[in-house]
Amino acid sequence: MKSRRIHTRRSIRLPYYDYTESGAYFITICAYQHYHIFGHVEDDKVFLNHVGLIAKSVWEQIPSHFPFVTLDHFVIMPNHMHGIVFISKDDEIASDSEHVGARHALPLHSHTSHSDNLRFFGNPPAKALSSIVGSYKSAVSKEANSQLRKKESTLWQRNYYEHVIRDEADLNRIREYVLTNPSKWIEDKYYSD
Repeated sequence: MKSRRIHTRRSIRLPYYDYTESGAYFITICAYQHYHIFGHVEDDKVFLNHVGLIAKSVWEQIPSHFPFVTLDHFVIMPNHMHGIVFISKDDEIASDSEHVGARHALPLHSHTSHSDNLRFFGNPPAKALSSIVGSYKSAVSKEANSQLRKKESTLWQRNYYEHVIRDEADLNRIREYVLTNPSKWIEDKYYSD
């Protein structure tokens, strides 16, 4: 009898770090196989297609489902997205005025053009960064597949990247990176024709 090799995934998370802790996190989530499924860049601007608009709308709704999360700058690129999130303890829930660039989420039940048929994120799971990202990826996939009338096509790579933002200088550097990402698209490590 042949023995089967069991693939074990190497974690890219910081060992022993509690990702439910209050703090700021920089997240990058890539499209499956780095396909350009969210739109294109032209003249240093991102032009989102229908799936890109879904990804943007669902991202903006995260605080409606995870009230301990405040969003900061984010960008949806053709084959990935970057976002900054602040996680607060229940008794420290931040107001938008504390974070420059924070955005309000639309309630899930609103009837705006891109959220008419949005699905529920489900019951909010544990207050971990992985739960937030996993719920986001799932909600975008369900909505895109539903609207495009596709049987579950894969939109996202299996994992995501995160960086724990350590101080104000780090936060400002990352904000600048997010804001200038479209103008540096050709230099981006995720760039492809």
